[in-house]
Amino acid sequence: MEKKSNTKGNQTRGKIMVFVGFIMILFNALNYILAWERDLVVLGILGLVFVGVGLRMARGKSKF
Repeated sequence: MEKKSNTKGNQTRGKIMVFVGFIMILFNALNYILAWERDLVVLGILGLVFVGVGLRMARGKSKF
């Protein structure tokens, strides 16, 4: 059986991933700007990955 691609659902998931990734990057930036005592470099990296994968999904070029 061939699997149908759900492009509308993937685009929605991609937009959600972009939003979550942006929030992660924003939180990481506020951490540096406001000199909070948290070291969350991983959060910024994950945010960039979420934005990259999410943009690809939102454009419909991903097979996730």
